[in-house]
Amino acid sequence: MLTTSGRTNPGANELPEGALKVLDRTLRLEISLTQDLMGIIESEQQAIEAFNPDTLGQLVDKKKSVADSLAQTGARRDQVIRSLGFEPGQEGMKRLLEEHTEPQIATTWQALRSIAAQCQEHNRLLGIKISKLLLNTHQSIDILQNGHRLTQNTYGPKGGVSRDGHSSTIAKI
Repeated sequence: MLTTSGRTNPGANELPEGALKVLDRTLRLEISLTQDLMGIIESEQQAIEAFNPDTLGQLVDKKKSVADSLAQTGARRDQVIRSLGFEPGQEGMKRLLEEHTEPQIATTWQALRSIAAQCQEHNRLLGIKISKLLLNTHQSIDILQNGHRLTQNTYGPKGGVSRDGHSSTIAKI
């Protein structure tokens, strides 16, 4: 039987207790995995700052493993939401919480959303650091290979900007 919201009604407008327990456990696992991921991202930042490429390579492997586990857990959450008659994803979870008072699930869901947002921000900042490191590395390689570096903005003796300045290197010695 469909309700006016367009979802299958599992009973007298109540959600099955077993499914709610599975959903709660799944959300808690997602929180734990996201916390693990954030820890790895923080370790990656430290490895970059310490210029430790060996550690960084190991962390990338761990990050992939945790990200894969997160994807599987998210898929499991979507299956549970779908089994309760809601569309998978954030919209389905939002509808579930709007239509049913489930304080524990709502609290756990908010905690997951909060930690996920923090993790995304940490990952974004890590991406910026990696991009800057790559730019500096490419510039260093260019200097060593080509004997000079074209600079984007070099100030001349009168304070004006010169766009085609070259810096000399030991390659010219």
